Amino acid sequence: MARFSETTITKTEFDMKTGEASKETEKQIKVEKKDKVPEYVMLFKNSEHLDRLSGTQIRIIIEITRLMEMDSCEIDLSTAARKRITKKLGTSMSTFRSALVAFIKNGILIRSDDGVFIVSPLFAFRGQLKVNYKFRQSLYGY
Repeated sequence: MARFSETTITKTEFDMKTGEASKETEKQIKVEKKDKVPEYVMLFKNSEHLDRLSGTQIRIIIEITRLMEMDSCEIDLSTAARKRITKKLGTSMSTFRSALVAFIKNGILIRSDDGVFIVSPLFAFRGQLKVNYKFRQSLYGY
């Protein structure tokens, strides 16, 4: 996918002898290539997990999915990252921690490493679908 932008450039020249101004207009079209994968998160139809979450927890998981890495669904939820998220959403750290427990219990988040989690590719994904299928295969065997 490409994005086009059109720019109009007008050059004005003055004849020093006569004092006349002449204008020359030129249109330039610039083509910018965009990544093959748009900047969005896919939320899958079988995301009934959301039915078991509160409104605040839904806001938190949406913010988490916005921050997950492309094609791996990894999310850094270290203390610093948690503070940024809670500040942005206006929630407390204890609310955030209880939401994390709910996400892990409902299979939305998978603990990966110290402060690093993976958003379940059955719940949401950010990247190419073929990568999602491979990622699902490696995690769940299907």
